[in-house]
Amino acid sequence: MKSCANCGNSFLAGLTFCPFCLAPQAREKKVGHFVVIYRPPTESFAYLAKGLVESEGVTTVLHSYQIAMYDDVGVMMEGVWGELLVPKEQLERALLPFRGLLFNEKPEENSNDSS
Repeated sequence: MKSCANCGNSFLAGLTFCPFCLAPQAREKKVGHFVVIYRPPTESFAYLAKGLVESEGVTTVLHSYQIAMYDDVGVMMEGVWGELLVPKEQLERALLPFRGLLFNEKPEENSNDSS
């Protein structure tokens, strides 16, 4: 979990923008008109995040740091599996699925529960 220095909200580590106020959390990296929004630790996290973002109708590009036949060398060199990129103009919509993902908040207890 990370906290935004701008708005104070907590969110998933690896995101490069706050999903609440859109403040950059690292130096912004652009590839053409695409920006990196997430640096997933594993391939599984990469495809999960890609699916979440695409469910909002956002175009995505996954860039893997992995080197064929050298299992996890890219992770060892970079510290992450790769990058998830989205078009800059779709940034806000791309971050919507991350707003409630993996919060460290306790669910509210129902005070009317008489069990």
